[in-house]
Amino acid sequence: MILWGGLMFWKVHGRENIDTTRSHVLISNHRSILDIPLNAVSYPELYRFLSKEEAKNVPLFGALLYYVAVTVDRTNKESRKKSFDRLRQAMDDGYNIFIYPEGTRNRTKEPLTKFYDGAFRLAIDNQAPMLVTTVIGTDKLSSPFRKVDARPGFMEVYHDGPLETTGMTHDDIETLKEQARTLMLKRLNAHGIQ
Repeated sequence: MILWGGLMFWKVHGRENIDTTRSHVLISNHRSILDIPLNAVSYPELYRFLSKEEAKNVPLFGALLYYVAVTVDRTNKESRKKSFDRLRQAMDDGYNIFIYPEGTRNRTKEPLTKFYDGAFRLAIDNQAPMLVTTVIGTDKLSSPFRKVDARPGFMEVYHDGPLETTGMTHDDIETLKEQARTLMLKRLNAHGIQ
């Protein structure tokens, strides 16, 4: 409703890469607040996602978080550990897990910022496949540099992978990160985002 109401339209590529019989760890690049609803409508299955604790204070959205998200205080080591344990439990319960590996919106001129370990560690710990999602155009409709900003337009979503983690250990986290980063950069570069 948010996207249609704002005359924002999208196309999804790679739905055939989604195996709905398995739980996945989903990751995506993150440039705009619109990434959140766009990721939600582009994936056909339910998932739990990792959200910053402060988002609980956003009217309406904060109330919804209780049902769909695991929140984390990123400044608190104990909170990070508890949220990771809750994500693992959600996977054990059959949920897909969605994480932005950059940790927060990318407000740089680079196509991607540093990836944190969490999503990759979770996939390896659960020996779960990782679906790599790349969103294109959301930052043109809602700037990462403004709190409230939206305009009509068109966005695209690409689902690539899955990257299999069977047999991987924590020693393979950097390898898995690089595989995911390569897939995202390929999509971004193809759209002139360098």
